[in-house]
Amino acid sequence: MVALSFSAMNSKEVIVRKRIVEIYNKQQEDFGTLREYNDYLEEVEDIIFALVEGHDVEAVEAKIAKYKEENYEQIVMAQARKAEERAAQLRE
Repeated sequence: MVALSFSAMNSKEVIVRKRIVEIYNKQQEDFGTLREYNDYLEEVEDIIFALVEGHDVEAVEAKIAKYKEENYEQIVMAQARKAEERAAQLRE
């Protein structure tokens, strides 16, 4: 019974993480300092944790929506870059 609960939670985390990293997809080179990048990664992990655990979901979803709106162009460009990288790997 515990293993099943852990498995279900793990599955939920994978689904949430996949969704969030498609949106919050900046790379280290997008930041001026390593500290700024690490703060960004910590924010992403906090968002994932909140959604998986069900903490203040409405506020977190609003924050995600705002981020998507403010960073739409960067998000789309990063997703396109990732798709190109995958295509290149398949051609190898």
